[in-house]
Amino acid sequence: MVNVVGRTKDWRSRLTLAVGLLVALLAAPMSAQAAEFEPSMPVTIVGQYGVGATIAAIYPSDDVSVNATFEWFADGVKLDSVQSATLNLTSAHLSKVISAKVTLRKNGFADRVFTATGEKVFQATPDSYGNMTYLDESVRQPGCFAPRASQVEVPTVGWPVYFSCQPYNTNFGSPTEQKFWWYRNGKLIEGANNITYRLQPEDAGQNIWGAYKATYANGFIFTEAKKLRGSIAYQQQLSKPTILGNVKVGESLIARTTGWNREADLSYQWFSNYVPIAGANSSTFTVRTVDVGKALQVLVTSARAGFTTASSLSAPATGSKVAAANPYDAYSKVFSGLAKSSTTYDIQYITSPNVTQATLDREKLLVNRAADFWINHYTPSGVTVVYVTKDDATWAEDLVAKHPSWKNNISGGIRSWIEKNSCGFALAFKADNKQVFIQCVRNGSDSNINDQQVGPHEYSHWVQYEQTPNLFLGTIPWLVEGQANFYGLALGIAPEDPSLKFVNYSLAGHATQYDIYNGYKFGDFKMLDIFQRGNSFENQIMLNRGGTVWEAYTIGSIVSEWLVSNYGHEKYVVWMKKLLQTKGQGNAAEKVANTFVFKEVFGFEYDQLGLYMTPYFSARSEQLRAAWAEKNKNQITKPTIDSTQQLPAFAAKKSTLNPDQIEWLDFRLSDGPVRQVTCTTYYGAKTTAKDLAVFRARAKVACTHANDKLTSLGRGAVTTVLVKKTTKTPDFGTVWLAFKG
Repeated sequence: MVNVVGRTKDWRSRLTLAVGLLVALLAAPMSAQAAEFEPSMPVTIVGQYGVGATIAAIYPSDDVSVNATFEWFADGVKLDSVQSATLNLTSAHLSKVISAKVTLRKNGFADRVFTATGEKVFQATPDSYGNMTYLDESVRQPGCFAPRASQVEVPTVGWPVYFSCQPYNTNFGSPTEQKFWWYRNGKLIEGANNITYRLQPEDAGQNIWGAYKATYANGFIFTEAKKLRGSIAYQQQLSKPTILGNVKVGESLIARTTGWNREADLSYQWFSNYVPIAGANSSTFTVRTVDVGKALQVLVTSARAGFTTASSLSAPATGSKVAAANPYDAYSKVFSGLAKSSTTYDIQYITSPNVTQATLDREKLLVNRAADFWINHYTPSGVTVVYVTKDDATWAEDLVAKHPSWKNNISGGIRSWIEKNSCGFALAFKADNKQVFIQCVRNGSDSNINDQQVGPHEYSHWVQYEQTPNLFLGTIPWLVEGQANFYGLALGIAPEDPSLKFVNYSLAGHATQYDIYNGYKFGDFKMLDIFQRGNSFENQIMLNRGGTVWEAYTIGSIVSEWLVSNYGHEKYVVWMKKLLQTKGQGNAAEKVANTFVFKEVFGFEYDQLGLYMTPYFSARSEQLRAAWAEKNKNQITKPTIDSTQQLPAFAAKKSTLNPDQIEWLDFRLSDGPVRQVTCTTYYGAKTTAKDLAVFRARAKVACTHANDKLTSLGRGAVTTVLVKKTTKTPDFGTVWLAFKG
């Protein structure tokens, strides 16, 4: 009984304690029980910080469940008379820093207090030059449009958004400083501080805001923050489809999409030899006789609610040897169809004092080759061609001064072009309704195969200029420069480059500019990544977006290859001419013109070009990567001095240096400056005397070349040959070089 009573008292005391705790919790303020309210937008102050202006605190005002209160301060002193979201700036605020405390309340959440620091108030606001408009949005200057998708129609993960602010056209001049910030659901995105922001996968379905600040020389400051227009769809993660079956005549191939979302709507397009097969739009395809020995692939497109439509490309089906993409077909169709003419063209050649006769003859030959090729579309009339070397800037300035109509077509002046580009460039334009062509040329051994494309490239622009004096194309930005680059390669280089070794390396080099322009590491080849993914929608974006001239060279050349190979040079040129002749003023009118002209010439919509070319884009991207890797495999990637590196391998039983090994050596011997080289080769216990002699000869020939190269560079060379025994079989016969300063 005693024990029972004791337990009863213990139970009662615990109950009393629990009741007390409950009462305490109920009496506690809501902020101690509930999570703080997290707004999905930045809470800050925006406006023009000048006497007479009104600034405003922005907060989730579109959420009716949110109640907000405001306190304003000038140099930290509270302004008791103001409790609204806006503050009218008066002379009493002059030279004071404005700040605000914004308290947000929402049922079920603890109060959230934000302190927003503004800027110092200037004595006046700038005179505005009215409103500016873009599509359906109107903004008073200075001001900002809401952030919009850039290069794509709607905000898309992987592509940039753009915050367009116009602080100009006022009596305060231009800002001395402009700053940008980007927010995801009210929180700053780390590192996002440029005018553009590339949407990340975690941005899908979220609220993205941009913020802006402009500071003028007189001290006036203008700020703005606005939400991205348009929702951000989620990305589909698609694995590569696979093809079941073998390439045998009459066999049925099946497209398999293992792991794809079952709710998505799938569509199919089969390709043979990198060209779409008309009507082959189901998950199965029956192999035809013409398909044997060709690349048979399927592109599967997935459309899913709430997600960006995407596609993925299969690898070629198995069953027979697959032919690789053949870009040479297009180039050969150009130069093999060239008929040399005896026509004397109306071209006046002017040369600077340092241009040699051999250089002039070489360049004339290339121009005449282009003239013969284009003779059915354009005949030169009153054309002036000027050749100048890097040492003739003063002469070139005097020549341009004698032709005032040329001056406006040479931005920055001819001297800046010569000195900044160190030759190898060319300018083509129309002045007084006549074609003018200025090229900075290299003499003798200073010239290389790349220079041979310049004349035919610019000649292609002459053909384009004959259609319209304004070559800019907003909706097909790759055409003008891409077409010229293709014909420059086809007429100037491809006849001497049957493997397209240089052509592919050149196009890969242009592709690296996409990395630089978009903030990636040089040589990452993000543009080639896009093409190799096999997403036709991204490919169409690349065809429609504006970029650098270098990107246009790569994209335009690859598209030119595909169109010329499959439709012929004449159709390709007809499309270019009709488009330039009929394009509208503005992107909308130009797009309408191209839609009509492209289908009239090629028989399908331009908006399908990205899909039609997907397999070819993918295949060519692999070829460009391979050319870049091959050309740059010997490049220096680390300091040479105090390093030991393996010389590229010798062929079996060989002990003479091949061109690849010589290039590798020359890169490293020129670095540093290197002055001492030790060449070591290795042998094993069972190495024969004959093989040992070959190994020793390899090390000796490497050091002999090193000695000769260093001597030619004016350095006192010290070289040593060593032969060492090792148990490492892979090292037998290899040569390692140790470099010292």
